[in-house]
Amino acid sequence: MNINHILGIPEEVKNHLANINAMFEQGKYNAEHLHEQVLILEWQLELLAISHLARDIQLLPSNKRSMKREQLIRRLLLMRRQIEDVIQNNKWTAVTLASDTCRLLAKLAIELRESPSAFTK
Repeated sequence: MNINHILGIPEEVKNHLANINAMFEQGKYNAEHLHEQVLILEWQLELLAISHLARDIQLLPSNKRSMKREQLIRRLLLMRRQIEDVIQNNKWTAVTLASDTCRLLAKLAIELRESPSAFTK
Protein backbone atom coordinates (compact mmCIF):
# COMPACT_ATOMS: atom_id res chain seq x y z
CA MET A 1 0.00 0.00 0.00
CA ASN A 2 1.32 3.43 -0.89
CA ILE A 3 0.22 6.41 1.16
CA ASN A 4 2.39 8.84 -0.79
CA HIS A 5 -0.08 8.92 -3.69
CA ILE A 6 -2.75 10.60 -1.53
CA LEU A 7 -2.60 14.31 -2.25
CA GLY A 8 -3.44 17.02 0.25
CA ILE A 9 -1.98 15.47 3.40
CA PRO A 10 0.47 17.73 5.24
CA GLU A 11 4.02 16.49 4.59
CA GLU A 12 4.88 15.90 8.24
CA VAL A 13 1.74 13.81 8.77
CA LYS A 14 2.30 11.96 5.49
CA ASN A 15 5.86 11.08 6.55
CA HIS A 16 4.63 9.62 9.85
CA LEU A 17 1.92 7.62 8.10
CA ALA A 18 4.42 6.35 5.52
CA ASN A 19 6.79 5.22 8.30
CA ILE A 20 3.98 3.37 10.07
CA ASN A 21 2.96 1.75 6.80
CA ALA A 22 6.58 0.71 6.15
CA MET A 23 6.58 -1.05 9.52
CA PHE A 24 3.37 -2.85 8.58
CA GLU A 25 4.96 -3.91 5.28
CA GLN A 26 7.97 -5.26 7.15
CA GLY A 27 5.62 -7.08 9.52
CA LYS A 28 3.75 -8.67 6.61
CA TYR A 29 7.00 -9.77 5.02
CA ASN A 30 8.30 -11.30 8.26
CA ALA A 31 5.00 -12.73 9.50
CA GLU A 32 5.25 -16.31 10.66
CA HIS A 33 1.51 -17.02 10.42
CA LEU A 34 -1.30 -16.18 8.03
CA HIS A 35 -3.41 -14.61 10.80
CA GLU A 36 -0.60 -12.10 11.43
CA GLN A 37 -0.66 -11.07 7.78
CA VAL A 38 -4.44 -10.69 7.90
CA LEU A 39 -4.23 -8.49 11.01
CA ILE A 40 -1.61 -6.30 9.38
CA LEU A 41 -3.71 -5.97 6.22
CA GLU A 42 -6.66 -4.85 8.35
CA TRP A 43 -4.46 -2.26 10.05
CA GLN A 44 -3.20 -1.07 6.68
CA LEU A 45 -6.79 -0.55 5.56
CA GLU A 46 -7.44 1.47 8.71
CA LEU A 47 -4.25 3.45 8.08
CA LEU A 48 -5.50 4.19 4.57
CA ALA A 49 -8.80 5.44 6.03
CA ILE A 50 -6.83 7.57 8.51
CA SER A 51 -4.81 8.99 5.61
CA HIS A 52 -7.98 9.98 3.80
CA LEU A 53 -9.30 11.58 6.98
CA ALA A 54 -6.06 13.58 7.26
CA ARG A 55 -6.54 14.74 3.68
CA ASP A 56 -10.17 15.65 4.34
CA ILE A 57 -9.21 17.71 7.39
CA GLN A 58 -6.90 19.76 5.21
CA LEU A 59 -9.82 20.52 2.87
CA LEU A 60 -12.21 21.66 5.63
CA PRO A 61 -12.72 25.28 6.63
CA SER A 62 -10.50 26.16 9.58
CA ASN A 63 -13.42 26.38 12.04
CA LYS A 64 -14.34 22.70 11.43
CA ARG A 65 -10.87 21.15 11.56
CA SER A 66 -10.64 20.81 15.34
CA MET A 67 -13.36 18.18 15.67
CA LYS A 68 -12.03 16.10 12.77
CA ARG A 69 -8.47 16.40 14.08
CA GLU A 70 -9.65 14.96 17.41
CA GLN A 71 -11.36 12.15 15.52
CA LEU A 72 -8.07 11.45 13.73
CA ILE A 73 -6.18 11.38 17.03
CA ARG A 74 -8.74 8.98 18.54
CA ARG A 75 -8.42 6.64 15.57
CA LEU A 76 -4.62 6.63 15.87
CA LEU A 77 -4.83 5.85 19.58
CA LEU A 78 -7.45 3.16 18.97
CA MET A 79 -5.18 1.49 16.43
CA ARG A 80 -2.34 1.63 18.94
CA ARG A 81 -4.58 0.00 21.55
CA GLN A 82 -5.61 -2.74 19.11
CA ILE A 83 -1.97 -3.54 18.36
CA GLU A 84 -1.14 -3.60 22.09
CA ASP A 85 -4.04 -6.00 22.70
CA VAL A 86 -2.80 -8.30 19.94
CA ILE A 87 0.68 -8.29 21.50
CA GLN A 88 -0.75 -9.13 24.94
CA ASN A 89 -2.72 -12.03 23.47
CA ASN A 90 0.39 -13.34 21.70
CA LYS A 91 -1.25 -13.03 18.27
CA TRP A 92 1.70 -11.22 16.68
CA THR A 93 5.17 -12.65 17.18
CA ALA A 94 7.08 -9.54 16.05
CA VAL A 95 6.85 -7.82 19.44
CA THR A 96 9.64 -5.32 18.79
CA LEU A 97 8.14 -4.25 15.47
CA ALA A 98 4.69 -3.99 17.05
CA SER A 99 6.06 -1.91 19.93
CA ASP A 100 7.84 0.42 17.50
CA THR A 101 4.64 0.81 15.51
CA CYS A 102 2.71 1.66 18.69
CA ARG A 103 5.37 4.21 19.59
CA LEU A 104 5.06 5.89 16.17
CA LEU A 105 1.25 5.96 16.40
CA ALA A 106 1.43 7.57 19.84
CA LYS A 107 4.06 10.06 18.68
CA LEU A 108 1.90 11.16 15.75
CA ALA A 109 -1.18 11.49 17.98
CA ILE A 110 0.77 13.60 20.50
CA GLU A 111 2.22 15.83 17.78
CA LEU A 112 -1.22 16.39 16.28
CA ARG A 113 -2.68 17.23 19.66
CA GLU A 114 0.15 19.62 20.57
CA SER A 115 0.42 21.22 17.14
CA PRO A 116 -2.97 21.85 15.55
CA SER A 117 -1.16 23.99 12.98
CA ALA A 118 -0.21 20.80 11.11
CA PHE A 119 -3.50 21.24 9.25
CA THR A 120 -3.25 24.86 8.21
CA LYS A 121 -3.13 25.64 4.52
